[in-house]
Amino acid sequence: MKHADLTARTVHGLSVRTSHATAKDDIGPLWGKVGASGMLQGHAEAVAVYHDYEVRPNGYKCTVTVGFEAKPGDEVAEGMTRVQVPAQRCAVWETDGSVEQVVAAWQDVWVQWPDGGPRSFGADVEIWEQGPDGKPQGAQVYVGVRS
Repeated sequence: MKHADLTARTVHGLSVRTSHATAKDDIGPLWGKVGASGMLQGHAEAVAVYHDYEVRPNGYKCTVTVGFEAKPGDEVAEGMTRVQVPAQRCAVWETDGSVEQVVAAWQDVWVQWPDGGPRSFGADVEIWEQGPDGKPQGAQVYVGVRS
């Protein structure tokens, strides 16, 4: 893990409300819907944003939006969500882009900070680098931390 400043960005995509207990059942199907929609074609990166957190003693609820970074002035397509990600200081986990390594990064977050630690719970971001074949070539997990 290292620290870095994440620049502000706007993400357009599909969303699901999930919790710590149901994330495994909710997030995979969301990625499947995004992939089937074709919305990531032509984008070098896929982006997942974890936002609108409700933190509770036994976990959390949040909204996950999966899509792409929009350009300024882009209209939101029907059925999609627009998420504003603020500029923020983040702890960063680098992965090879495999689902297993990204899941392991999130598990590391919860092991290191079971009570939330320095997390800001504003907007956490996964940036998945897309190869020419559309398969992930790497992924970074950005977890917002308080300054």
